[in-house]
Amino acid sequence: MTVKLKKIGNSKGLIIPKKVLEMCGLNDEVTMTVEEGHIIISPIHEPRANWEKQFSNADSGKVDEVNLLENISNDFDETEWTW
Repeated sequence: MTVKLKKIGNSKGLIIPKKVLEMCGLNDEVTMTVEEGHIIISPIHEPRANWEKQFSNADSGKVDEVNLLENISNDFDETEWTW
């Protein structure tokens, strides 16, 4: 897709079509970086944005506790340690 840059004061801008914005998940604010002469425009991701939803989906209501040390043995525990 080819687009023309438009003069905006001393800068230039471009119009990003709505469909492209939706495909990329871009809203009112983005991050913009330059890498090897390319402009990279990315959506802003809030840290831990979906944690509440993920935790509620993971909660099955049952407690699943496992004793991780139950089946582990080594020479120290068997010969040198007094229980």
